[in-house]
Amino acid sequence: MRDLVDELLHAKVRRRLFGAGESPRLGRLVLEERLGAGAMGTVFAAYDPRLERKVAVKVLETADARVLEEARALAKLSHQNVVAVHDADEIDGVAFIVMELVAGTSLRAWVTEPRPWRQVVFVMKHAADGVAAAHAAGLVHRDLKPDNILLGNILIGDDRICVGDFGPDARTPAYCAPEGNVDARSDQYSFAVAFHEVLHGVRPPATARSVPRWLSRVLARAMDPDPAKRFASMRELRAALDRPRRTLVIGAGAAILATGAVLGALAFHHGDAACAGDR
Repeated sequence: MRDLVDELLHAKVRRRLFGAGESPRLGRLVLEERLGAGAMGTVFAAYDPRLERKVAVKVLETADARVLEEARALAKLSHQNVVAVHDADEIDGVAFIVMELVAGTSLRAWVTEPRPWRQVVFVMKHAADGVAAAHAAGLVHRDLKPDNILLGNILIGDDRICVGDFGPDARTPAYCAPEGNVDARSDQYSFAVAFHEVLHGVRPPATARSVPRWLSRVLARAMDPDPAKRFASMRELRAALDRPRRTLVIGAGAAILATGAVLGALAFHHGDAACAGDR
């Protein structure tokens, strides 16, 4: 099997020493740099000369038919909060997935500095939308963690928040649901563990920062050891992240109406002077 990391390194050395040296190719794709590696393989930034666009290429450790099949299923899913998959193929014994290249940073890198809880909730609501869309399409992420939630670079006008790097067997132990099953509710558990980590800077059960009790209750339910006690779906969890705000708006409206009624009564009993004072 080709060692594309080694080929890329040699090409860079040749360019530095001799001013020339072609980058390795995978089919028509020109590999430009190594972006990172995970349990399933290595990710490269690449250029597609036919479509004239930059892409991300995930070269898999093994040519696993299940991985390629799931990548093809992901290619049919179009959602703003899910990294788009363009292609999945195998060339010369090298299996790979071609995805959009998200110019930005991972959630893990973003929270190296403490972030206000409202900002974290904003980001995670978008991530939840992406996971919910995948579940609706019959797909399970299996490897939800801060590294796989990506934030676009607002400096270049990309403010997307999306979920990527779906992995059929790549379950990270620290984020794994205790039941060991891989389904939508185990994704929910992993999502909540990641959420807790970016809120507090530590994984459960420790806490380090003050957050609203309603938010702590939402996460505690999503991380319940009994999957039956978690939310019925990721969409329901996502809705729970909005519910307190709706309650607050309704409560505020009721308070305004009640205050109006009181002021109206005062005006009725105390005459124009009270009305003038109220204005």
